[in-house]
Amino acid sequence: MVKVLNILDKMGLTLQIVKTAFAASLSWFIASTLLQSEYPYFAPIAAIITVQVTVLDSVNKATQRIVGIIGGVFLSMLLGHWLSINTFSIFLVIMLGMGISKALRMNPQIISQVAISSLLVLAFGHTEEGYAFERIAETVLGSGIAVIINALIVPQNAIPDVERSVVRYSRLSADTLVSLSRLIDSSSKRKQFGRAEVDALSGSQLTAGKHLTWPSKA
Repeated sequence: MVKVLNILDKMGLTLQIVKTAFAASLSWFIASTLLQSEYPYFAPIAAIITVQVTVLDSVNKATQRIVGIIGGVFLSMLLGHWLSINTFSIFLVIMLGMGISKALRMNPQIISQVAISSLLVLAFGHTEEGYAFERIAETVLGSGIAVIINALIVPQNAIPDVERSVVRYSRLSADTLVSLSRLIDSSSKRKQFGRAEVDALSGSQLTAGKHLTWPSKA
C-alpha cells in the first residue's frame, strides 16, 4: 500500500488530492439522490474546500464555510425582498457579504465562496422555491462528508515535512555563520562581508515562512 501511495505521489496524485476528489464526488452523489437537487454543486464545492491536511483544519474550514454560506444566503434573501438583481444589488450583496466575512476573520477562500453563494441566491432564490435552503443543506452535507473522509482515510502526517524543513534551514543558517566568520577573519578588503550568503538565507527564511506551518493536533 505504501509503495502504491509513493508511486501515485510521484505522479502528482497525492492522497490529499484523491481524498478531495472522492469527497467531492460522493457529496454530489448523496446530494443529488437524497436532496433531489437538480444542480447540487454546493455540496462538492464545500467538500473540496473542507478537505485539509489535518482533521482539525477540516473541521475549522467546515465550520467557517457553513457559517459563511448561511450568512450569505440570509443576506441575499433579506435584500432580495427589496432589490431585484441588477448592477447595484450585485455590488451591494457581494460587498456586504465579503465585508462581514472579513470582519469575522474567515479564510480568504471562504470569503470568496460567501460572495458566490450570495450572488447565486440573489439571482435564483426568489424564482425557485426552496433554493436558498437547499444550498445550506448541500453545504452542510459536503462539509460533513469531507471531514469524515479526512478522518477515516489515513490523515496526513505533516510532522516529517516540518522536521525536514527545520533541519534544512538550520544547516543553511550554520553554513552562513561559518562563511561569515571566515570572511571576517580574512585579510580580504571586501566591504560587504557575506552579503550574498545573508541575502540567500533571508530569502530562504521568507519562503519558508510562507509555506511552512506547524501542524495542528487532530
